[in-house]
Amino acid sequence: MNVSRGRTDLNDKVKELISKVDRPVKIEVYVTPSCPYCPNAVITAHKFAIENENVIGEGVETYEHENLANKYGVSAVPHVVINEGARMFVGAYPPKEFALEVLRAIGKL
Repeated sequence: MNVSRGRTDLNDKVKELISKVDRPVKIEVYVTPSCPYCPNAVITAHKFAIENENVIGEGVETYEHENLANKYGVSAVPHVVINEGARMFVGAYPPKEFALEVLRAIGKL
């Protein structure tokens, strides 16, 4: 729905934070089919991509991409990898905290 409308339901503070991303950022969210928290983490990454053309948000199924999961030490999900390991965290962070992690990854905080 967000993509088809070209807008998200992120609050203004989160949109302001994401607008500070001024260079390419790739967010990979490692997931498993049984994880109840993973969809929201992937959706948040996708919303960031909708809000800022510098952001790419991807959901990565851990079992289907074991080589990548092993590369980043994925042992719990959702496992978020920003810019190929510049910053990583585990958990479905609320959008504001997620955005702050993205900014930390690119040295904006």
